[in-house]
Amino acid sequence: MLSLPITRRSFGVVLAGAAAFFDLYAPQAVLPQIAADLGVSLHQIGWVITVTTLAVAAIGPFAGALADVVGRKRLIVAGALALVVPTLLAATAATFPQLLVWRAAAGLLMPLIFCVTIAYIGEEWDAGEARAMTALYMAGAVAGGFSGRFVCGLIADAMGWRVAFASLGVVNLAIGIGLLFLLQRERSFQPGRNLRAVLAAMLVHLRRPDMLAACIVGLLILFAQVALFTYANLLLAGHPYDLRPGLLAAVSAVYLLGMVTTPIAGSRLRRFRESVPLSVGSGMFIAGIALTLVPALWAIVAGMALASAGTFLSQSAATSFVAASAPEARSAAVGLYTCFYYVGGSIGAVVPGAAWYGGGWPAVAALLSIASLLALVTAVTFWRPCFAVWAAPKVRDERQAGCGTARLVPELS
Repeated sequence: MLSLPITRRSFGVVLAGAAAFFDLYAPQAVLPQIAADLGVSLHQIGWVITVTTLAVAAIGPFAGALADVVGRKRLIVAGALALVVPTLLAATAATFPQLLVWRAAAGLLMPLIFCVTIAYIGEEWDAGEARAMTALYMAGAVAGGFSGRFVCGLIADAMGWRVAFASLGVVNLAIGIGLLFLLQRERSFQPGRNLRAVLAAMLVHLRRPDMLAACIVGLLILFAQVALFTYANLLLAGHPYDLRPGLLAAVSAVYLLGMVTTPIAGSRLRRFRESVPLSVGSGMFIAGIALTLVPALWAIVAGMALASAGTFLSQSAATSFVAASAPEARSAAVGLYTCFYYVGGSIGAVVPGAAWYGGGWPAVAALLSIASLLALVTAVTFWRPCFAVWAAPKVRDERQAGCGTARLVPELS
């Protein structure tokens, strides 16, 4: 069981996780409908997703820097409410370029929720509780990602993709209002003096080997996850499985396993440094990929579920490490991580194509296993123990002081 109760404040964090990912991959369920309606090819329609992830990657560091200046709750709620506008406008798009513009605009707003919430957790809970809260946030993210796909697909089947997008906008509005009342004003936030100073702090973060390693780990995590669900769908759509689009969409329900396993595992492993849960997550991912090589439908779906659960545990560990190891400009650090993370997701839908056409699913599975191993080796090598969140606050502060990084950017105090 989780060691932290579900309070008003913690439920707000779960809802913020859902808000950050509710819209991101929701159109996956209706891409064929959009392609037919707007007269574009199935190859081109993938840009509905890619343009959003690229926008998230581009704006992530700047959203974090802005939050370090103006505060946490204000930006989280503003981002969630503002997301209503491009989502509703996407439903009115008359052309494919118009749709891409509104999807990109939505991607520019999502980091205001993601980056800032992770920093909010790192500041408002003590070190021992922060990891469990991050795991709760990830559970909300899993639920949001699945719910967006499910709601969009279900409504599109009955009333078309435009009504589905409009429905997403209504849900965004409800989530934003909920965050306004559930999230408490930050109590431990120390604002930066100006945006330029915070941006300078981002460069300091980027020069730190452990923080750069965390960004690379994030890139590899989402690269592998996006590639898994992209090319496993191709596998299941082909012979001998021949799954219809509706059944392929149902396979995404394996995401929900991460909603259960991530908080439990995060709570159980909270006393260890972050490389430990990441090692467990990487092992789960590789074991799941190996299981997908068994030529049976049940084995492939079970392998996807196990790999997906491992992914969410690994991401929870990585985001927790970033928030805990940034003594200054924490949102900027999370923004850098977000940038790398979504660059990984963007290339994960494209780069493994060469392996697919060269050696089919076994070649893709080998590539994904290598990516997961690289993430593990990078974390174990560069995530220094002196930033571990398992220690008591006093011990952690002493360790940080011993590393000479207790105050990376003195002018921000």
